[in-house]
Formats: sequence, structure tokens, C-alpha cells
Amino acid sequence: MLTSAQRWVILQTRDPEYHSAFVYAVKTTNIYCRPTCSARLARRANVLFYNTASAAEAAGYRACKRCHPEIPEWHPRLRGLVERAKGIIEAGKEEIGLKTLAGMVGASEWHLLRQFKKEVGVTPRGYWTVACQQRRGEAAVDELMREIEMAERDAPAADGDEFVDWDGGQ
Repeated sequence: MLTSAQRWVILQTRDPEYHSAFVYAVKTTNIYCRPTCSARLARRANVLFYNTASAAEAAGYRACKRCHPEIPEWHPRLRGLVERAKGIIEAGKEEIGLKTLAGMVGASEWHLLRQFKKEVGVTPRGYWTVACQQRRGEAAVDELMREIEMAERDAPAADGDEFVDWDGGQ
């Protein structure tokens, strides 16, 4: 169990390792947040710590609209959101718009965009571009291999008995 002093240090550093370990409430705003929330840090005298979001709500605080501490990380709708989106992008032959992709994975456009960029490092469009380039690259390699195989199959078998005129018949 973390002490209040340890939680305050975690809160000051916004350590992502403790993203869902506890919540903190601000007395002056009546709002509670995750320790990684991007909201401005309150004065220490105005901060209370709670083990769970439900404990903070029971004490009369409402959830932050930035970090949504009331939504558990394992929420079924959000689990694997980016992985599902990546699978759809990789399987598709044509680019899918952000609105359509978000609808397919069950999230808002902006939530998908933020999560995708956070986890993958690029936007869904950027990921689609890279996936297309890889597909084209793989197709080009496959085509080259087929050409080489055909050339080897059609070439006469060389067993070393033929005379090769290296000097051009001079």
C-alpha cells in the first residue's frame, strides 16, 4: 500500500506505471483524477487520495472529463481498441476514413486517434500508408522471385560440357 507521501511524488511525476493504482481528489474543484491526468496540479493541501474511483465518488467528488478515471482500463469496449483498428487497416485494400474505422471498432473518432497515436506512434492514416508500402514491397519481391524461378526453369541445363567462347570468337 502506497503512503500519501509516495502518492504525492507519483502525482508530481505523473508516473505512467501508476496510471490506475489510485485516484486523487481536489477539494477546491470537487473533481477526482488519475495520477497521470494532464490537468494542472493542485496544491498539496487541497489533494486527497483514494484507492478507487468509487470511493472518491462516495466522498462526493465527480470524475474528471479529461482522464475519465471512472472508466476501468479493462473496459470491454476499449480493450484491444488499437489492435482491432490495426487488424482492419492491415486487412483492407483501400483506405478507411477515421469516422468509419472508429465506428467499426466502437469508439469515437478522437478517442481512437489519440489512443492509436499514443500506442503506435502514428495516426491510422500513417499506419495505412506504411502497411500499403509493405504490401507493395512484398508483392514486388514475390514477382521478382517468380521471374527468377521462371528464368532458371527455362534456361538450358549447364553441366559444364559446353564450350564457352569467352573472347567473342577472335
